[in-house]
Amino acid sequence: MDLTTYYLRIAGLIALEITGELNVSEKEELSKWLSSASENILLYNKIRSQLLESINSKNEIDTQEGLAWSIIEKETRNPGKPNIYVNFLKYAAIIILLLSVSGIIYWNVSTKSGNNHVVGYSDTPKLVPGRQQALLIMSNGLTVKLDKEKRDSLKEENGLLIENKGSVLTYKAASNIENAKKKQKRKIIYNTLITPKGGEYNLVLSDGTKVWVNADSKLIYPVKFIGGTRELTLEGEAYFEVAKNIRKPFIIKTNDYNIEVLGTTFNVSAYKDDGKVVTTLVEGSVKIKDFDDSGNVVRMKPNEQLILNKVEKGILIRKVDVNDYIAWKEGRFIFVRQDLESIMGVLARWYNFDVQFEAEELKALVFTGNMDKYEQLSMPLKMIAKTNKVNFKIEGKKVLVIERD
Repeated sequence: MDLTTYYLRIAGLIALEITGELNVSEKEELSKWLSSASENILLYNKIRSQLLESINSKNEIDTQEGLAWSIIEKETRNPGKPNIYVNFLKYAAIIILLLSVSGIIYWNVSTKSGNNHVVGYSDTPKLVPGRQQALLIMSNGLTVKLDKEKRDSLKEENGLLIENKGSVLTYKAASNIENAKKKQKRKIIYNTLITPKGGEYNLVLSDGTKVWVNADSKLIYPVKFIGGTRELTLEGEAYFEVAKNIRKPFIIKTNDYNIEVLGTTFNVSAYKDDGKVVTTLVEGSVKIKDFDDSGNVVRMKPNEQLILNKVEKGILIRKVDVNDYIAWKEGRFIFVRQDLESIMGVLARWYNFDVQFEAEELKALVFTGNMDKYEQLSMPLKMIAKTNKVNFKIEGKKVLVIERD
């Protein structure tokens, strides 16, 4: 289902709800959409209030609304339906317009200085979305290719079992007898999980901590945590649901700072080629350490995001809707007033291409959008290019962002 058809469907569900024609399965579908992102709830409330205001004031559908009406009518025309169906069409037409104005069907764009622009698009070859794939490097140097379709049972030198099934790599304790023999060594053994561009993978560590590893990332971790801490190293992006253990702090080391938690849910984006490191806290609490030479420690609260500027070493803490920053693990990309350089960086890692900007000022264009990350690359490029300010040209594995004449 393409994005326009998808939002046409959502518009229809809201219209059916208003006309009282929503059945049980459709109620569940609408409820699922509402719960998938907080911005959907805000949009839903905005649509209902504006729609009811439009109906109460008996405003005629203007030219743009008429265009939306024609789209709905073309897709859903049925002469045998009663007048309530005509109301459904009318309401759905207005909803489609509101969706587009809200930047959902057509992304909105502005420069950081606040000037607005509108876009267009020239067609491009397909670049396929990423999938569940990774490389596992074991302690003896053995490299194992992982993907969703493969099922592997591996064993580390300390006897710990590793199971790969359905894109999840799980570390399990071996038998008690074998563990007793291996315990004497007390040797920390490390594995490395590497996701390429166009890859992602899930991981369950030996303590029960769950990790979602995003594209173009590397995670180095002990197969079994020994000693007073649980330490691992991240380069790239990952989402963590840390198993609680008050006696063993969980520490994530990045190139720019360390994150210490006991039992917490959060996201870390620490790509080498990015000018910032971003930690977004969903629940629990975290301590950010070793980000400068002063020994300062910053404590975060739920729904806060900490951004470290790598060059200036400055730190910003702000309140955010965390769902926007963890949507990638649920199969969506949500961009809220993000600059085009950052957006293209995300897309480049997932669709496995290199990006080049024709002009530096194009990097500063700011967009808001919500997309299914398993769509073909042409979908987000078309959405961005609806602004008449940028266009895209694909040359092999390179995407050139060019200024539109």
